[in-house]
Amino acid sequence: MTSNIIDKIMNLEVPENGNSSLNIIFGVINIFFFGIGMIILGIINKDMDDLIIGILQLLVPLIGWIWAVFWGILIVIKNSKGDPTDSL
Repeated sequence: MTSNIIDKIMNLEVPENGNSSLNIIFGVINIFFFGIGMIILGIINKDMDDLIIGILQLLVPLIGWIWAVFWGILIVIKNSKGDPTDSL
């Protein structure tokens, strides 16, 4: 299953079976709400690989956002301990 997912990603294989109108609608949804469109298409088309790709699309930005928030807090904390005149 993992090699199928990697192959789909590397070959840029996107859902094309089923209703083209629904695929377009969920493709647009996927642009604005990353991963959601692929998750729904994976469920509708009963394609576990597409479902997993959608979950990955959803999780990767979330992990990056959490990391950025954590990093930002660390920057503020570590720079608040120093002499405030150092920055001038």
